Amino acid sequence: MPSLVNLKLTPFTVAGRINSGAFQKAKTIAGACDAAASATIIEVLPTEYAKLLVKLSQEYGGPAYLHESGVAVFSEQAGFIGDDAAFIKWLDKNGIGGYQSAIASKGGRGVQWDQMAEKAFQTLLCESEERTFAFIALATEGEGELGRLVFELFPSLAPKTVDNFFALCAKESGGYVGSAIHRIKPGGWFQGGDVVTGGGNGGAAASGSGLPDESFHIKHSEYGILGMANNGKPHSATSQFYVTFAPTPSFDGHYGAFGKLVDGHKLLAFLEDFDTKNERPRANLMISAAGKVLPFTAERASEFYADEDEAASKLQAMHKARKQRQENEERKKAAARVQAAKRGQKARQEAKEQKEAAVKMQAIQRGRKSRSK
Repeated sequence: MPSLVNLKLTPFTVAGRINSGAFQKAKTIAGACDAAASATIIEVLPTEYAKLLVKLSQEYGGPAYLHESGVAVFSEQAGFIGDDAAFIKWLDKNGIGGYQSAIASKGGRGVQWDQMAEKAFQTLLCESEERTFAFIALATEGEGELGRLVFELFPSLAPKTVDNFFALCAKESGGYVGSAIHRIKPGGWFQGGDVVTGGGNGGAAASGSGLPDESFHIKHSEYGILGMANNGKPHSATSQFYVTFAPTPSFDGHYGAFGKLVDGHKLLAFLEDFDTKNERPRANLMISAAGKVLPFTAERASEFYADEDEAASKLQAMHKARKQRQENEERKKAAARVQAAKRGQKARQEAKEQKEAAVKMQAIQRGRKSRSK
C-alpha cells in the first residue's frame, strides 16, 4: 500500500494572527497532516491579519467577508475554506489524515491553544532581538483605560527618533504619560505628545534639542503609521507624534515616520470617530502608559488585549451617549424652532387682526363723516 506521507493535495494556505489559538491549532494541523507538502503557512501580527481579511473578502466575496476567526484557510483552486474547524472538514473530505495525534488530548486535557498563542505573541513582542516594539495606552476621565496601540519601531532607519520616543515614554515628569491627545482629524490622523502645553503649541525632545530628519524611507501609504510632527521646518521635530487613520501621501518627505501599528486597529478605528469640536477631543483623552512591551502573565492577558473587546465596548458606549446628547440637542432646537414659528404666526395673526380692525374703524369714521354732511 503506498504511503500517504507528503501526499500532494491542492495547494492551500493557512494564514492567521500569531495571537490566535485557532491559528496555532490550524498551523499544527497543516504541519502534521499527510498533505503538509501542499501547505503554505502565513503567520502575521494582528493589524496585518486585519488587512489580509480585507484582501480576502475582495477576492473571495461573502464567506471571507463574514469571516471573524483568527485563522483563514484558502486555496486558489478550492476557494475560501474557512477557520480551523472548516479546515479539518476539508481535509477529511479529501481523505487526508495524519494530523489527529498532533491535536489529540494529552493526559485527559485538551491542548491549550490560546495559551500557546499568547506565549508566541509575547515571545515575539518581548524577546525578539531583531525587532523593536512599543505601546501607547489611552484613557479618558470617567472611563479609565480604553486600550493599547502596539507599534513596531524601526531603529535602523531612525535611531535617534526611536531613542527619543522611548526616553519620553520613560520620563516620569514632562514625558508622554499624562499628556493629552490634542487633535483628531478623521480621515487623516490623531496627534499628541505636546509635553509642554498639552494643546499642540509646544513640545520638547528628551535631549532638549530638535531631532534630525533621519529618514523619509517609510511611506504614509496605510493606516497606523507612527511619525514625528514638526513645525514645517527641517529638523524641528521634538516630542509631538501622529498616527495615521488612512494613507496620507502628502506627509511623505515632510514628516519622518519611524513605526507602524501591529495591534490595536479596532481602537484606532474608534478613535477616528471620537467626539470632537474643531478637531479637539471633547473628553480629556490622554496617554495613561507608554513604553516597551513587557512580559505579561495569563492573568494580565485580558488587560493587554483590552483594545479588541473592552475598549470597543467602552468607546461604543461613549459614542452612544454622544449620539443621545446630539439627539436631545436636536430635539430642543426643533422644539425651539416650532415655538418660534408659533410665536411668529401669532404675531402675524395679531398684526393682521389689528390692521383689519384699523381698516374697519377708518370705514366707520368715513361713514360717520358722510352721514354728518
